[in-house]
Amino acid sequence: MRRLGVLVSLILIASLNPLFAATPPKAGATCAKAGITKIYKGKKFTCIRSSKKTFWNDGVTVKIAAPKPSPSPKGFCRPRTA
Repeated sequence: MRRLGVLVSLILIASLNPLFAATPPKAGATCAKAGITKIYKGKKFTCIRSSKKTFWNDGVTVKIAAPKPSPSPKGFCRPRTA
């Protein structure tokens, strides 16, 4: 019975792991691997290496292109039904 409780608690802890891995980048915070980039709140953050430490840079503002509306076909008429 005790083993079952330990097993269930381990499964619950393992399922919460992706929540902690998805933290947003913060300028100056440590990161896992140099060279990776993430876009967060309109800024592109890059993980850089300085000395032996890796950290997120200050971020560069990124313009997000607005989708262009598609033109509607002109001269298109539905046939009348009687």
